[in-house]
Amino acid sequence: MNASQRIRSIDVFRGLTIALMIVVNTPGSWSYVYAPLRHAEWHGWTPTDLVFPFFLFIMGVSMAFSFSKFGYRWSRDTARKVVRRTILLILIGWALRMVPPWQVDWAHFRISGVLQRIALVYFFTAMLITHIHRRTILYAVGAAILLAYWWVLYAFGGEDPYGPQANIVRKIDLMLLGEQHMWHGLGFAFDPEGVLSTFPAVVTALSGYLYGMELKAHRPVDGNFIVHSLAVAFGLIAAGYLGHEWMPINKSLWTSSYVLLTSGMAIAVLALCIYWIDVRGWTRGIWVLEVFGRNALSGFVLSIFLVRVMVYVVRWEVDGQTVSLYKYLFDHVYAPPFGPYPGSLAFALSFTVLCWLLLYPLYRKGVYIKL
Repeated sequence: MNASQRIRSIDVFRGLTIALMIVVNTPGSWSYVYAPLRHAEWHGWTPTDLVFPFFLFIMGVSMAFSFSKFGYRWSRDTARKVVRRTILLILIGWALRMVPPWQVDWAHFRISGVLQRIALVYFFTAMLITHIHRRTILYAVGAAILLAYWWVLYAFGGEDPYGPQANIVRKIDLMLLGEQHMWHGLGFAFDPEGVLSTFPAVVTALSGYLYGMELKAHRPVDGNFIVHSLAVAFGLIAAGYLGHEWMPINKSLWTSSYVLLTSGMAIAVLALCIYWIDVRGWTRGIWVLEVFGRNALSGFVLSIFLVRVMVYVVRWEVDGQTVSLYKYLFDHVYAPPFGPYPGSLAFALSFTVLCWLLLYPLYRKGVYIKL
């Protein structure tokens, strides 16, 4: 949508999500991170575990508006847009792993990733909404995917179906991607953006699309819509916790209970944004978040690129050891005056402000970079 048509509450929600994403991704030191800014070790959730599903949810909301120009139908123009964007997102995700330092270890190159998951979720969500036009059927499809995913994990996961090593998600990724091309952050090969767990992630985006269609149908929004939204949100959150008894809330596996919980929370947060901004007209200062919200992908890509430059490019020798700019700033600028944990957070906040400053000229000039 152009500037005059944009719903500012959506940009604010998206901007808040990107800002938090940058903060949790760039601590001064991963050894000193406050618990809420870490992912849950396995089961359960922290505020950090809301970031990725919130992004997929708001992507779905945006699709409810952007796909209206195609009539929500699959056509040559729709196919061109969807395929082009999917391929570009995957290529950007891979490129960010290559540059810098420009050298690629193809034998251990990780295939999956955040942007790759966004690309696939976008593609499959687009296929659903352009081929299934009745929203009641889309609700049924989403529920069927979550139920089928729960059954597959339970039926084929062995004695510990939701554990980190025995789950079917990992087994499929080992077979399709190969151990050397997966994430090893847990000490063994497991990919939190793997193949099978992409399908429940599609439901996260689909929930955003369905909520976006309701929002589109009820504009201008009134208080009744907000009350209805919060009721739905709390219902989904309750369903997520109820489902936790049978299928634990787990971001790494993107379990069905996790989808219900995070979709409910996303609806609640967005509904509150809509209430304050669109219903009450409270707009003072929201432009700060709109800077990220209107160029969300650019902000995310820029943050990753800058980190890699600070870690791999700007380096020098000190007493026979190689020191990166990233480490030097934390060790000598942030940690000494603040201490390790506050200094690590201060580093992340400062880095987020830097990304914001680099995007601000685009916001001032009304430039929105799209794929």
